Amino acid sequence: MDERQKLQSDLKRYRTIRDLIFDERVVAVIVELIKETENRLSHIEASSPKGSMAEVRPDYPIPT
Repeated sequence: MDERQKLQSDLKRYRTIRDLIFDERVVAVIVELIKETENRLSHIEASSPKGSMAEVRPDYPIPT
């Protein structure tokens, strides 16, 4: 598993945890982890010709 795949797996796990937690302090920490992971993925995607942000973030709007 390469770093991009690990980060995608982490991101999926963080989003799932965020949706299941109701403690606001814990949610804030999870949201910060999500942001950091998305930033790291963005840097990897920017430096790699393969893949796109649509693969990393399903909610990312695809320009038309």
